[in-house]
Amino acid sequence: IVAVKPGPKPELVYKISDGATYVPSPVALGDLVFVVNDKGIGLCFDAPTGNVHWRERLGGNFFGSPVWVDGRIFAVSTAGEIVVAEAGEKFNVLHRYALKELCHSTPAVALGRMFIHTENHLVSLGGKAFPSYVAVTADGQVVGIVTAILNPTQQRVFVGIGFAVPIENAASAI
Repeated sequence: IVAVKPGPKPELVYKISDGATYVPSPVALGDLVFVVNDKGIGLCFDAPTGNVHWRERLGGNFFGSPVWVDGRIFAVSTAGEIVVAEAGEKFNVLHRYALKELCHSTPAVALGRMFIHTENHLVSLGGKAFPSYVAVTADGQVVGIVTAILNPTQQRVFVGIGFAVPIENAASAI
């Protein structure tokens, strides 16, 4: 990890060799940068100065990048263990949770939830329950997921159009 001062004669500001990553991308929060490298070493450093606040072994190997949510860093190992650490200058693992399935992806955060794609499942964590709507045939076969509903009237009952994604497309997008 290097910081370079740009200009006609670029200048090396600092270089951090121990703990650099190959696959996962770092995540920055203010002046702090958090790295989880492929070999399971977590690192927090100050972006302007390169001062390392902590470098600790999280355990496991990582392909997915860490994400920041509500003051915490979430990283998922290739073995499927979620490591939740405090996003701060002091190293503090808050939780560990085993998904019990391989995982090579970066968690996605949307709709107040965290989505983690494991080898065989899409796991949804957090948030409030929200209704899910499926498109079904007359014989009850699920054929799609409703992605939007348009009600062009002010009526309190549904009169409108539903838009659905075929179930095969929804599954392949995950």
